[in-house]
Amino acid sequence: MRPFILAAMLLAPLSLHAQAPPLDPAHAAEMKKLDWLVGEWKGEAVFQMGPDQKATVAQSERIEKRVGGTVLIIEGLGEADGRVVHEAFAIVTWDPNAKKHLVSAYLPNGRSVVADAKAGDGTLEWWFDTAEGSMRYVIERSKDGDWIETGYRNRPGGSPAKFLEMNLKKVK
Repeated sequence: MRPFILAAMLLAPLSLHAQAPPLDPAHAAEMKKLDWLVGEWKGEAVFQMGPDQKATVAQSERIEKRVGGTVLIIEGLGEADGRVVHEAFAIVTWDPNAKKHLVSAYLPNGRSVVADAKAGDGTLEWWFDTAEGSMRYVIERSKDGDWIETGYRNRPGGSPAKFLEMNLKKVK
């Protein structure tokens, strides 16, 4: 009896692995569009804090692929004067049923959002509605391979206003 139990314990992980279905090629292709983001990035971000107030921070972003490449995690940190002034965590996935990317984003104040997203050749765009209007973020790869991100806020009855400009270089 003991050899059977030992054999079952040793072979169980192999049988579980063998039962996992392969990644759908369309799913893999959609997530591959974001491969250019993977790595560590550093640079500057400028946030519009009010009508005539801007805050400039040293921004870093760390992006990793996880779960066999089906999940992209993004950790962002902005620092000014030796203190953290911006921190965010996001998960980017592909929803095969809805046939679209999704971004789940989290802030340290407990706020979070699940947003629709679209990935293209060197781009990632995501957007969502809030009680104060809508938000849209556009990340683009420059000709030099830099990460250029712009954030827009659109209040009801108004036109989109830029509130974020981020320029990062890949360091790893």
